[in-house]
Amino acid sequence: MRLQNLFGPLVAYLCLLLLLSACGTSSATIPPVRATVSLDTVASPTSTESSFQPTPTPSASLEHINWSNFTYTFSCFTAHPVQVTLHNSQANQDGVHYTIQKPVFGDLTGDGQPEAVIIYHCEGGGTSPLLVFVYSGTEQQPTLLANLPSNGDKLATVISALIVHGILQLSGYGYSANVPLCCPDLLVTTTYQWNGSNFSAVLSNSIPRPPNS
Repeated sequence: MRLQNLFGPLVAYLCLLLLLSACGTSSATIPPVRATVSLDTVASPTSTESSFQPTPTPSASLEHINWSNFTYTFSCFTAHPVQVTLHNSQANQDGVHYTIQKPVFGDLTGDGQPEAVIIYHCEGGGTSPLLVFVYSGTEQQPTLLANLPSNGDKLATVISALIVHGILQLSGYGYSANVPLCCPDLLVTTTYQWNGSNFSAVLSNSIPRPPNS
């Protein structure tokens, strides 16, 4: 009878210990988080070969040429063209005195590069006109494009040159019929345009030359 009275509390005490032991030892185990990186989502570095490509230097324009000390091909007072090297815009060769004026620059052929228009004079003991060289090309390769005015043009000798919107305008003196070469009696302005192969006169105006002009 006495043993039965002790058995009940003992069982209750053991149950309490088991419960406390379960609470103390059972803890939630959190699985470790593994960071996974997909190769598909990572941008791979782009491998580029950096090869230096130097920018080509454009050929220098005709404006860089020292035209005052340049070798020209003249056809004055000679049966065949001759090459003459000028110094400070003039030269003497075989009895002929050669001079040039300051060039005028402008694009006359539509290629985006300026041409050089140069008035020149050959003096060889008689009356001679002032004519015009037109050069194209580059500083490394200047090319004589034209020699103006052409034969048959009303304009005989040039005193000024102007380039406006790709058009060449030459002004100077001309002759009426039966006028001696010493005394041009007209003021003439002729406009020239490049047609792909040569310069053609597209407009020419003339007025009587005022006295003493």
